[in-house]
Amino acid sequence: ALSGQCDYSTIMARLVVLAIVLLAVAVQVHSQVSRADVNDVRLNDLYERLQSISEVLSNRDTIRATREKQLIELTGRVNDLKDDGCPKRTYRCGGRSKRCIHDMLVCDNSPDCEDGSDEDDCQNPAKAGTTLIGNTYNVKCLLDNTPETIRVDVIGEKRWTDFPSVAVTTILFTQTMYDGSVKKATYKGLYSYGQKTLVVYPNEGDSLAMACTFRTSKSPFCFAKFGSIATKMVCAEAILNVEE
Repeated sequence: ALSGQCDYSTIMARLVVLAIVLLAVAVQVHSQVSRADVNDVRLNDLYERLQSISEVLSNRDTIRATREKQLIELTGRVNDLKDDGCPKRTYRCGGRSKRCIHDMLVCDNSPDCEDGSDEDDCQNPAKAGTTLIGNTYNVKCLLDNTPETIRVDVIGEKRWTDFPSVAVTTILFTQTMYDGSVKKATYKGLYSYGQKTLVVYPNEGDSLAMACTFRTSKSPFCFAKFGSIATKMVCAEAILNVEE
């Protein structure tokens, strides 16, 4: 009888141990499942937050692009309003005289202003190797396929010793259209030191020319106007930035 009681006690003890083990396993499995569920919820919540932040940033990028375009247009208008008091194709001397001289006398290695200011600012911001890039605005008569981005690469430059007030240039002109197409062509042009303006002449059969004016010879950008040869109208404008 005593032996039977021992066997019974042993069996019960083993069953209790087994029950405890099974309970521990069940709790562990339940705990793992619960953690997985919680992690899924957290991941979904984070994903939704990221989506929301992405939408906000996208909207801000759109607003920023619009504001930047408005600022560029406003800057161009302010530039058009500025006047130094001298007629076209002339340069205003510094000092007390403030007299106007012809722009062909500027940077010709011979001072014509009393203060010599016509020979002071004689670097070429559109020298060979320069790249200018910008987006068009105020488009009026480029109706067929309007260029969104203009790129001007100065691939050649020559300044004549006996005619130093201008530099003859060769330009690689690249237009990226709104439809994604790209047009490239090589043009002849010149840089006028007196006007601080890069002029690009149209090729035969082309109808547009470009003039891009710098504030100084060290300006990091120029104000570009694209004009129709036939109508003499300004068809589009851009602020072209010097690419570093």
